[in-house]
Amino acid sequence: MKIKMLIVDDEPIISQGLRMTIPWDSHGIEVIGEASDGKHALEILEKQKVDIVLTDVRMPEMDGIKLAKTIYEQMPHIRVIIISGYDDFHYAREAIRFRVKDYLLKPVDIEELVSKVSKLAEEINYEREVLVKVEEEQMQEYVEKLLFNPQFKLDTNQLFTGLHFCVIVSQLEEHLILQETYNNFQLDKIREDWNKLIHHAVHAHPYRALSFFTHPNILMTLLFSEHDCTENDVKKFLNNILSSWKEPTTLSFGVSNMFADIQHIKGEYEHACEALLKRDNKNGRIHLYSLLQENNVKKKYSKINYLSIYETIFRRDSQQLSIEVDQLFDHMEEGDYNLVEIVEVCHELNNSIQHRLNEILTPASLENQFFRVKHTLDLHYYNSAESIKKLMLTDLEMWMDLLMKESTGKKSWSVEKAEEYILENFHRDLKASEVANEIHITPNYFSMIFKKELGVSFNDYLNDLRIEKAKQLLSETSDRIFEIAKEVGYKEYKYFVQVFRKKTGMTPTDYRTFKGGSHSDEGE
Repeated sequence: MKIKMLIVDDEPIISQGLRMTIPWDSHGIEVIGEASDGKHALEILEKQKVDIVLTDVRMPEMDGIKLAKTIYEQMPHIRVIIISGYDDFHYAREAIRFRVKDYLLKPVDIEELVSKVSKLAEEINYEREVLVKVEEEQMQEYVEKLLFNPQFKLDTNQLFTGLHFCVIVSQLEEHLILQETYNNFQLDKIREDWNKLIHHAVHAHPYRALSFFTHPNILMTLLFSEHDCTENDVKKFLNNILSSWKEPTTLSFGVSNMFADIQHIKGEYEHACEALLKRDNKNGRIHLYSLLQENNVKKKYSKINYLSIYETIFRRDSQQLSIEVDQLFDHMEEGDYNLVEIVEVCHELNNSIQHRLNEILTPASLENQFFRVKHTLDLHYYNSAESIKKLMLTDLEMWMDLLMKESTGKKSWSVEKAEEYILENFHRDLKASEVANEIHITPNYFSMIFKKELGVSFNDYLNDLRIEKAKQLLSETSDRIFEIAKEVGYKEYKYFVQVFRKKTGMTPTDYRTFKGGSHSDEGE
């Protein structure tokens, strides 16, 4: 915002000369007009916003000193510079009393005048920035209380008077993939860039904004202005943000209705979040609550496919189950199901399966079992159909394993198959994700049931198996220790020694000596 200046002089040729001969605009100064004396100047000051008054001393009606005194008493935020052709200490002393910023003598040195005015403009801009920052901190404090403190009531507050508001909530798509791909430091940097981009975009529009995170994947932005704005204005603003966003995944936006009473912010924040959760991605990345269509016909999944999933679980066919789940989610994608509807389908499917299996499974086997996909699922974290699908597959695998375990009275089929695969491949660089993929279950579910049934994590189980094999080779062969390390699956010799010592309490060389095997010359 430019600094506004008024020139006051009873000689038009001087005031016009000061206005026209100096390129004030290039210094961020807008000359809003000229006045012929102090009285005329005050009339202008009452009607227009002015930051600096540049005035002569000797004028009819009201001179520059009286003008400065009136400004000092009634409009202390305005800076005054006095220009005089009289080198009289009396004027300078009077000017100081009324906090006149500078007292320049005619003929005015143009460079000096520009320097003085520019310095005042810098002071004003700095004060504006400080004031805006203080105001925004106060506004944010009030907004957070209105959102999260039900007991808080905001009395009439001039900070919000005369403003028009809009709540925008934004989130990163495929949030779960980001969580799995980047560390916390990298994620914080992405969020920082995201917040900065919003604020930089605001500066290019006639808006102000408050932004803060209400969730690790929700940035709430309160857009506000003294002038009313339309949904098209907001969409244009958000499209500019989308075109500038260069991070690894795109942004989506939920937009509330426009409102003029800050007391309504909580409801409008919820509306913006609802627009995001019930978004139709065919409409792009900007979702307006005003366009949210409530579908009175509840979408339901085909009973034929439901029975197919149930039969697949009962047959304990994990490969076919994965296919069935893909088909289920393909069906919902074709039907334009939003995230809320997808969760509803999955939750109902889980409930139906549990109801049927209650007749087969014992109460003890159902203890401590819980759904991953339920109504309280955080859809700002799991904010894609793909991430919900992974959770749903884990739920269905849980039912399948419970059936297998109940029918055999032993370990679940998945864990037995995992043990077989590990035994055949422990000598390789084996990962838990590879074993899970081999038996067609998700890595998270594999890790959970493996530790639950065997009492140890995958890594501990694998290390135990490798060390037992190494002990056998140390006792029965004369192979060098580094060869044995590689044979049982350790690429790094030092790491093998470290794990062996931890598991047995001695080094491989000491163990070989203790067992009376062939001695190796390797150092440890």
